Amino acid sequence: MRNTFFLTILFLLVIFTASAFSQNTVGDFLISGKVYKFTMKYGSEYTVTYNKQDSIYYYVSKDNQKTKFQKSQIVNIELGFYTVNTNENDTLSIYEIELTDGTEIAGYLIKKDSLIMSVKTIGGVKMDLPLDKIRKTEISRGYSEDNEFFYSDPNQTRLFISPTGRALKQGDGYFSLNELVIPIFAYGVTDFISVAAGMSIVPGLPEQLIYFNLKATPYFKDNFGIGAGIFYIGLTGDGDFSSKVIYGVSTIGSNTAAVTFGLGGGIGSEGDLSSAMFLFGGDVRISKTVKLLSENFILFDNSSSNSKPFSVFSLGVRFFGSRVAGDLGFFTTMETLKNSEGFPFLPWATFTYNF
Repeated sequence: MRNTFFLTILFLLVIFTASAFSQNTVGDFLISGKVYKFTMKYGSEYTVTYNKQDSIYYYVSKDNQKTKFQKSQIVNIELGFYTVNTNENDTLSIYEIELTDGTEIAGYLIKKDSLIMSVKTIGGVKMDLPLDKIRKTEISRGYSEDNEFFYSDPNQTRLFISPTGRALKQGDGYFSLNELVIPIFAYGVTDFISVAAGMSIVPGLPEQLIYFNLKATPYFKDNFGIGAGIFYIGLTGDGDFSSKVIYGVSTIGSNTAAVTFGLGGGIGSEGDLSSAMFLFGGDVRISKTVKLLSENFILFDNSSSNSKPFSVFSLGVRFFGSRVAGDLGFFTTMETLKNSEGFPFLPWATFTYNF
């Protein structure tokens, strides 16, 4: 009971910290040199170039003049679209532009007026695009590296099954279909808190599997992120099977390669710590649109002093584009590898659409 109480208090502290960040540090992750739109308490809006900040002010450039805005007076900050920055070394976001003839262009915005949108492609080519030839423009989820454009992994908030320490941004989400019969919907409530829920749809079964996950990510910046959450899985109907887990997870690494570590505690029917779990996994990009994935667990059953740790291993690939991803992996255990006479792996397949 003490273990359960401690884990619950720890999780509530993480949630409180995440809420405090989301309410009071809306601009802590601004990037110097980028253009943003500041919305003030009384409705005024300003398009500025961000320079730096301290505990009280944001220091920006507006109309070629340096100025500052008091943090407490700002209610919303959005990435700006319009800019006249012509610096060859600018750090503006990459935009994906689709023309009316189907041509797709990825590049940096130089300027935009009522007729023309000027961009610089990833390869450094400047182009003037008539607005009436542009069908759609949006901020890219990709990034540039060595003058090449790469899509970011749209499923970076999880491995095959387990969450990572990366955050699902406010308003972002995904729909995934796991093993063809387990749909899951996830949504970023804030930049720091996300929820996911789903239920199996296996025809003919009297009881279906239900799933819920509440996750807080109080810190996610550059190549490091930490998160904590409450995970629940059970059965509909009169099924008495259920599992509740409080967990913490951390991810270290870049878009190219990263490792994820996690610890979790299973909550028993009497509120005691019935089991413990250690997670180790990672992902490595092997091409522009393919990653290798691995997700591994060591499980400890606290209900018996004679029980041995139980290990689960996996390896697979993820294929991804801007918003769509597909995972194909294989899970096994050490006991299965030793004793199985047939195929010792459980296939895992997932299709995901991100929005």
